Amino acid sequence: MRQQEYSATLVEAELVETPSVQMQSESSMLGHGPDLVHALAVDERRKICIYGLLATAFLFAASVAAIAFSLRKSEEPHDEAFILQVEKRVQEVVVTLFQEPVAILSVLERFDRSGLFPHSLDILDRAAFLLVAYSLRQEYNYNLIYYGSEEGLFMGYGVGWGTYREPANSYSVDDPTRTKYLKACVDSFSGDPVDCVHREGAKYIRCTNNCSLALCPDQNQTWCTDYEIAVVEPEEMGSLGYVPRTYYCHNEAGFFTQQPGDAVQDDGSLGNCTYSDGQTLVNRSLEGDYALCQGTSCGEAFIGGYRSADYDPRYRSWYMNTREQQKPLWSEPYPFFSILDIGMTYSVPYYKIDKESNHRIFRGVFGVDYTARDITVFLVESYGPNSNTASNIHVVIYEAADPNYFVTSSTGRNAAHTVLVRDPTIPCPHDAAYTHKCKAARFEMQQLEGEMYDDVFRRAYEEQASHGYPSDMVQMDVNGVSYVSRSSTISGVGNNLEWIVLVIS
Repeated sequence: MRQQEYSATLVEAELVETPSVQMQSESSMLGHGPDLVHALAVDERRKICIYGLLATAFLFAASVAAIAFSLRKSEEPHDEAFILQVEKRVQEVVVTLFQEPVAILSVLERFDRSGLFPHSLDILDRAAFLLVAYSLRQEYNYNLIYYGSEEGLFMGYGVGWGTYREPANSYSVDDPTRTKYLKACVDSFSGDPVDCVHREGAKYIRCTNNCSLALCPDQNQTWCTDYEIAVVEPEEMGSLGYVPRTYYCHNEAGFFTQQPGDAVQDDGSLGNCTYSDGQTLVNRSLEGDYALCQGTSCGEAFIGGYRSADYDPRYRSWYMNTREQQKPLWSEPYPFFSILDIGMTYSVPYYKIDKESNHRIFRGVFGVDYTARDITVFLVESYGPNSNTASNIHVVIYEAADPNYFVTSSTGRNAAHTVLVRDPTIPCPHDAAYTHKCKAARFEMQQLEGEMYDDVFRRAYEEQASHGYPSDMVQMDVNGVSYVSRSSTISGVGNNLEWIVLVIS
């Protein structure tokens, strides 16, 4: 069953005469793109080599220490010197992993400077961007790499799926020119057609001054598209339609596909493109004069599309905050619904220079979704229950700020759970999991219970907090077993976050 998740051409414009030519050019680029991206990715990675060398040094030191202490009885706590080595190793690995999202978007910026996106990332640059995004996602193996524009264009790749939204605004359901979007939504379980109609309270983009250019908020040199974020009022319910963001199956070359046996699955294997029932094959061929069709009518826009969402990048926090501040940003941590892990978004603004006015025009935002999964894998492999490196060592990481949200641990437990939107104290029923009725919620440290070593993590957190996080070891007893813990702080990761690392033995 497909895991659900909320996620440019190199030829000149005059060569893109028909949809078939457009698709052919995309195929050519996606076939050769990974090698090109790999070369730049390697170059960017040199910039963070020093962090890798430091991490390797600490890995070696910790490994030597682990061998020396492996002869101890498993119930005997490790001494402070060993715990300090573990602490340093964890810190170096976390800091190193936070460098990669920056390197990823640096590659995109370098491609832009080299002229790969000659149309300032409008629909004509779709193929080139998808080429780069797909190749970068393969190279770095991150959760989602994407781009959103001032026209509402959204595109990118996640794990086993691609995503695309046409550049257009909401509309009246009575507008015959917008029927192509009104009828473009699909039930993700059955594949039945569904009208794309806004619910009451939904956000949408409404043009101001016909969406002309105006100075961006608090800017005197950068120009933005003039629009406002509106909310569907009760009297408007049922009268406004939206342009769907669609999730697509793709093949090994990155093309959106619904060809049986050709779709990349979540685990990397090949299989069928199905709806979320895991059986019904996706078979879509909507005809219309979509933006993708370049002024003609075509049936390629929704091939392989198995899920629709009311999603416009322009009213999402990662886009709005980057647009407002006009600089690279890290988002606050948030829970990922599909994998019950926490993540952060690293975003960078994108511009073009108008040749006539010489104005700098804000065009959109590049984004990378970064999860704590790689940190979790490192902790589990190094200090987890089945690790041979350091028995009787446990590590937990959480936010220093109240309410001390759990981030990750060496047990690999989930950092979030699903609850009802109307009452977060009630777990989300299975049949409502992928609806607007449920959301993901994070665990606070004091809420940890029910999984391996949760009682140890919670008690160590309480003891360290009550002692004011001293530089010395803190002793405690849990269920008749003696433990010691040491705390340290990782500062400046992401959006100036502070994370506390507890090493427990």
